[in-house]
Amino acid sequence: MGLESAQSLALWAAFWAAVLSFRRCASEPAGALRFVLALVCGAVFAHVGWALLHLPRVSRHPAILLDASRGFTLLTVPLGVLLAIPWRRSRGDRDRFLASALRALPLAFAVAKLGCLAAGCCRGLPMDRFWGVVSASTPPLHPTVLYEAAGFTLLHAALRHRSDAWVTPVFAFGFGAIRLFVEPLRAPPPLGEPAIPVAVLAAAWLVASLLLAGCVSLEATSRLRRRMRDLPRFEERVRVQERETVPGQQRV
Repeated sequence: MGLESAQSLALWAAFWAAVLSFRRCASEPAGALRFVLALVCGAVFAHVGWALLHLPRVSRHPAILLDASRGFTLLTVPLGVLLAIPWRRSRGDRDRFLASALRALPLAFAVAKLGCLAAGCCRGLPMDRFWGVVSASTPPLHPTVLYEAAGFTLLHAALRHRSDAWVTPVFAFGFGAIRLFVEPLRAPPPLGEPAIPVAVLAAAWLVASLLLAGCVSLEATSRLRRRMRDLPRFEERVRVQERETVPGQQRV
C-alpha cells in the first residue's frame, strides 16, 4: 500500500469514526446527515485554511489550490460544524447538535493523524530521545503526530462526560492547547513557514475558549440568581397551601 493510499484510508476511517461517534452522542439520529454536511464543509475549510496559511506560494502557483491532496490544516475544520448548526431551530436543538458534533471530532482527528504518520508528513524536529521516530533518511524525530493523536484522544475522553454547555469551551481550549504545545516541535512544512504563524491561530482558539467559558459561567450565574429570587415566592405558596389544607383531607 502506497503512502497516499494509507493516508486516504486513514481519512476515510476518521470520517466514519466521527459519524459513528456522533450517532452515539446525539439525541436525534436524524442529525447525522447534517453532521456529514459539517464534515464536508470542514474538509473544504481545511484545504482553504491551508491555502491561506501559504497564500504567497499559492498565489504564485494557483494550480496547487486545485489539488486537495497537497495540504490541509485541522485548525479550520471545526468551522464546518459552526456552518452546519441548525440556526433556525430552537436554542436547545442548536446546543445539542453543537455539543454532539464537537464530542465526535477529537477521536476523528486522532485517527486522521495516524494517516499523517503513515504518509510521513507533519514531521517533528530532530531529537535524541529513545521515543523518536526513526527512518532510513532522517535522524530520530519528534513523533509530533503521535503527540497530537494522544492529545485528541484525551480530549475525546474529557468531553464525554461534560454537560452540553461546557463542551464548546472545553473543546476550544483543548484544541488550541494541543497545537500550541506541538507547534514548537514540528519541522517547517514543505512550502516553508506559513504567512500566518500557526501558533497565533492556536492561541486564538484558547482565547475563544476563555470567552466561551465566561459566557457559560455568566449564564449559569444568571439562572442561579433567578432561582434564588423565585425561592421566597415558592416558599410562600407552600405556606399558603399548608394553611388552606384541611387536616382531614390530607393524604397519607
